[in-house]
Formats: sequence, structure tokens, C-alpha cells
Amino acid sequence: MSDLAELDPRGEQRVMLVTTVLVAGILSIYTSTQSVLVLGVFSHALSGSTPSQPLELTVRTAVNLATVAVVAAAASAVRPQRFRAAGRALSVCALAVGGALVRGVLQAATGIYALPDSGSRHALLVELLTSSCLLALSLGVGLLFVGVARQARRGDLLRLAAQQRVVQLLREVQDEELRVRRELAETIHGSVQGTFVVIEAQLHRLAQEAADPSGAELRMLAAQLGTLREGELRRMSAELYPVDLDRGPDAALRALLARLPSWVAVTDEASAVLADLALSQEAQVLIIRVVEDGLSNALRHGHARAIRVVAAADDHALTVTVSDDGDGPEDGASWSGLARLGRRAEAIGGTLRLAAGRDGGVLTLVLPR
Repeated sequence: MSDLAELDPRGEQRVMLVTTVLVAGILSIYTSTQSVLVLGVFSHALSGSTPSQPLELTVRTAVNLATVAVVAAAASAVRPQRFRAAGRALSVCALAVGGALVRGVLQAATGIYALPDSGSRHALLVELLTSSCLLALSLGVGLLFVGVARQARRGDLLRLAAQQRVVQLLREVQDEELRVRRELAETIHGSVQGTFVVIEAQLHRLAQEAADPSGAELRMLAAQLGTLREGELRRMSAELYPVDLDRGPDAALRALLARLPSWVAVTDEASAVLADLALSQEAQVLIIRVVEDGLSNALRHGHARAIRVVAAADDHALTVTVSDDGDGPEDGASWSGLARLGRRAEAIGGTLRLAAGRDGGVLTLVLPR
């Protein structure tokens, strides 16, 4: 961002030319009107006679506008805004003097001033000086507006860079969270459960060796430990990081639906769609969590007997819907776990919505692609 002159050269060129033409054009019309209508200055030799005011004003305005067009074309070729301070000053002076000379030639060619006349030559020199100053002023205003446009461009780039940095930091935090979740899930699934298995086996061995009633108590403790290992530890591991997610969101979704009771009618119209999409790890985890929460709510609160999971994707968004034939959410019902998932969806630019459908509840997750 140090070389702002190269950030948007076409845009700066448009700002330079439009501003210069507008300022120079307004000044040209003003000076022509002032010369003819206010000061009453008429050309000394125009068609061999003293012209009328309309004709004089038309000729002078045409000459001035033609000069502006020539200077604009020259400025478009030279592009003084691409130079530094000294180069800009020299180029503006050269363009202004060159434009003034062109104007003088056009004035002489149209008979506004007669060159053989010493008074005309003096007036022509004064016109050359004043027109040079006016053209330099117009070009200077154009360069001033280019500077304003550059400052605005700098601000936009800085804001964009800050936004991109925030997004990058957010993604890094999310990636780090997922990494920690995966490591904890693997530790629970591996080391902690393995320790529980060893303790459970030792309790069974001690129960077999014990001949007194304490053996029954040991077997009961081993059974409770096994239930804890199979239930709570596996559930905790799955909540931290879905076990089958490493094989893709479609595999994790199918594994999730396979755990539902056999009396629940399941319609899966999502896994095939998810298999063909390139999704971030955060989006995959969020999708599985939302579907899992939707299934849990449908069974526990809605008493559903049929659940349908649908996914649809276009160029802009992915929509995942969990609908059921249960009782549906009550008005003003607390979101509890869904509130946390909704915040995670908003963090990556998505939305999570729970509503009552025709037959039951409808949980809808929308994520940008």
C-alpha cells in the first residue's frame, strides 16, 4: 500500500480528467461571458468587421472549450498524478503553458486578436499569462481531488485489511479449538477408556477370586464402571469431536442417524449432498452438532416418531434442515444448547432458526459457501 499511485490508475485518471475539465470548462465559459457581456471586449478582426455579442461570445467560448479539450487529452497522455511533487509541478506548468499557446493560436486563427497590431499582441500576451494560470489552477484542483481519492482508497484498504485480519484470527481460534477438541476426544476415547477397561477387568478378577459376598459387590462395581465407560465417556468424547467426522460429514451424519431407536422412521436427504461439498472443519462440526441437537429435541421434547434431515446447496449458501412429526417447539421456549450453536453459526456468517412446521418442529441451519 505504499505506492498509492498504482492502486487504481484508471480511477485516478478519471478523477483527474473529470475534475480538470469541469473546473477549466466553467472558468472558460465564465471568462468568455465576462469579456463580452461585462467588459465589452470585442475582437479586432473577425470576419473583417466588428462582430455582434452572440457571435463574439460563441467564438470565444468555442476557442476556450477547444483549449480545455486539448489540455485534457495532453493530461491523459502525460498523467501528472503518477509523478512525485517536483514532477507534478513541472508537468502541470508544461501542460498549462502548452494549453495557453494553443489557445493563443486558436484566438489568432479565428481573428479574435490580430497579430500585426501591437495592442493585440500585448493583449494576447496578457491572455497567455492569465490562461496559463487558469489552466494550472484547473490541473491543480484535479490533482487535489486525486489526493483526496487516494486517501479514501487508503482508508478502504486499511479497513479491508483489518477485516481480513479479524476473519483470519477467528479462523485460527476456531482451528485451534477444533484441534484441542480432537485431542481431548482422542484422549478420552483412547487413554481414559483404556484405563477404565483395565480397572474393570481387575474388578472382575477380584470378584471371581472373592468367595464372600464382597464378590457380588465387586461385580456390581465393574458393571457400573462398564456402563460409565460405554455411556458417559463415549458421549463426552463424541460431544467434544464427532468420532466419524474424520471420514467426512456424510459418514458422521449416517453414524449419528444409525444410533436412533428402530421405531423412529428416518429420512436421510442430507448425507449425499454433504459428501459432494468442500466444507471447513468448523462447518462440519457445527452441522453434526446441529443435527444431533435437532434429533435429541425431536425425541425428548417433541416425542417424534419420524425425522427427516435435508441438505440443499447453491452457489451462495448451504441449508441443513431437521424436521419431525412431533409436538413442535412451544412459543417462547428456551433454546438452551441451541443458543450456543446459534452463536457459533453467527460467528462464521450463518444463521440457526427453530420454528414450528406443519407437522412438528423445524430446525434450519444456513451457512455461507
